[in-house]
Amino acid sequence: MPTTGQSITACRALAAPVTVDRAARTVEVIWSTGARARNFVPSLGLITEELDMAPDAVRMDGLRSGRAPVLNTHRRGDARDVLGRVTTARLEGGRGHATLQFSAAADVEPVWQRIADGTLRAVSVGYRVHRYDQAPDAATGQTIHRAVDWEPFEISIVPIPVDAAAIVRGEEPQGADGSMPACARRSV
Repeated sequence: MPTTGQSITACRALAAPVTVDRAARTVEVIWSTGARARNFVPSLGLITEELDMAPDAVRMDGLRSGRAPVLNTHRRGDARDVLGRVTTARLEGGRGHATLQFSAAADVEPVWQRIADGTLRAVSVGYRVHRYDQAPDAATGQTIHRAVDWEPFEISIVPIPVDAAAIVRGEEPQGADGSMPACARRSV
């Protein structure tokens, strides 16, 4: 217990993502922010890649079709790797947003429960690049391959994302203004 003159600070953060709809088995995600990452491209080798998130750079038809799959860690060798489907997708403020709907199949249930309870929060996007622009980074001189014409075709649930901000929406601390956890300070 604090002594006289000390204060107690208590904060609460939401444990489960607020965008989870258990009845509909849906959740909202941010599937990309275009963050730079190292990537192996067969024709180029190991590159530093950045995804252009401008609407004219991203071919969204496949992701918006209602047929794009939600996969378990980009696996696609077995029908059971499909956890659900992307029901909506859009670009907004330099980020890709989507609503994912999960199957009610018994083998999907453990993954869905981890998402719904906030344990599993990371996502990743599968895509193909149609064109890169290459330019040196002013700070490092390193060549950056910027995907300026690319096409997302699946969203995966992953344990660790390449893009640290690719997450189940509602993960960030939220308070009255949506940006910080609700905190109270009490002096004794």
